[in-house]
Amino acid sequence: FISNDEMVTVGSKHYKFWSIQNKNLKAKRGIFGKNSNQLACVAANKELILTGTGTGQVYSWAVNNIKASPKLHSKVVDAVSIEKQIVLTGGRDGKIMILNKTLTTIMEIDFTKPEFDSIEPIIRSITLDDKGRHLLVGTKGSEIYELSIDPSKKTIENHTCYMRGHYSASKPTNEVWGLAFLPNNDFYATCSDDATLRIWNLKNRKMEKLIELDVDQNGSKIPRDKHGIIPDNCKGRCCDISPDGKYLAVGFMNGTFRIYDCHTYKLVKTITEAKEWVSDIKFSPDGRLLAVGSHDNFIYVYSFPSCKRRSIMKGHSSYITHIDWSTDGSVIHSNSGDYELLFWDGTSGAQIKSGASQTRDEEWHSWSCVLGWPVQGIWPACADGTDINSIDRSHHKIPEGYQLLATGDDFGLVKLFRYPSIEKGSNSVKGMGHSSHVTNVKFKDDDSYLISTGGNDECVFQWKVEK
Repeated sequence: FISNDEMVTVGSKHYKFWSIQNKNLKAKRGIFGKNSNQLACVAANKELILTGTGTGQVYSWAVNNIKASPKLHSKVVDAVSIEKQIVLTGGRDGKIMILNKTLTTIMEIDFTKPEFDSIEPIIRSITLDDKGRHLLVGTKGSEIYELSIDPSKKTIENHTCYMRGHYSASKPTNEVWGLAFLPNNDFYATCSDDATLRIWNLKNRKMEKLIELDVDQNGSKIPRDKHGIIPDNCKGRCCDISPDGKYLAVGFMNGTFRIYDCHTYKLVKTITEAKEWVSDIKFSPDGRLLAVGSHDNFIYVYSFPSCKRRSIMKGHSSYITHIDWSTDGSVIHSNSGDYELLFWDGTSGAQIKSGASQTRDEEWHSWSCVLGWPVQGIWPACADGTDINSIDRSHHKIPEGYQLLATGDDFGLVKLFRYPSIEKGSNSVKGMGHSSHVTNVKFKDDDSYLISTGGNDECVFQWKVEK
């Protein structure tokens, strides 16, 4: 908006100057002439209308006529801002240009330099304070920086990164699914389609460590394809941490899983056996076995830490969605995409045909399966079997004598139920905030916090549990 009566819209082959005249909205089309008609962003006030282009230039408009700047960026200009006598531009080349109103360069900042440590230094948003000394920068890598600058000396005095997070690295999938708590401390891990594994500090509410998953065991970068798409063997879809807190297992979209050392976060082993996406991965309660559920319909059980396969659990007729171990590690139960609940001997891998009756008094180390007798009340009326993506049972009973059950669903809701929840349409406490489907939920080991992860919003939420 330029004023209450005037605004500008831009896009691919699109520039329109809009005005309200006699209560009617009228538009003037931009005249591009021989200039590029690919516009990516706009900034305007009563004196200037500026647009960023796909060619790295900035256009200055007089209503609908262009005056083109020299080429400021080597790639698309995604951000432009007018701050009093200063113009700021940011590009996909990772550079910020500080200009005067005639679009003459005052200072250049290169975000691709190592000192910024940006995972994806494409500039998406920029603004300058009134004194012209503090610059806020938003990047494609879901990072927010503040820079203290002195344009007269063309120097950066210092910089701080206030926020880092998962981000939309490439198409077609950009979701956060993996979530696990480190035992007996305030740290938890998430992994995502952005090819990163991140360690978060619960108390400080910030990221402590970023491990790039597009790096192989030799330390070499795994390249993207010619379209810039991250390969499936770098997209983390689930994770779990060994009971002793020493190892972190990550399952990937191509069927591989990797083991990382939790102290150094170095890659220890890579195992490729499953033919499709690994959707769930869990250590046994004693840490001696590792179960891997895949979209190829099988559950693979490995000895740990050798990672030698002990058994393959075959019986599901659709992809595996969730798996849990019994408290003594003797039994596994699992859900699949066709809404089955099956039971397995944890040692031999044999299916327990009458598992529902044989294990009705079994104590379960965790409960993440969305189908089962003690969680039947979580399903709302008319829901199908895919509406609830994840659940997690609390570790301890609250003072009223029962445990809690958290769910994450396709409607962006995090819900808390009483566990067991066996009455249809059971009451719940609802938490709202996610703008997309909730992919995963996990309680901290003392149940004081609940973490949820989002799909398309790629957010990690911390919820405080008040009992």
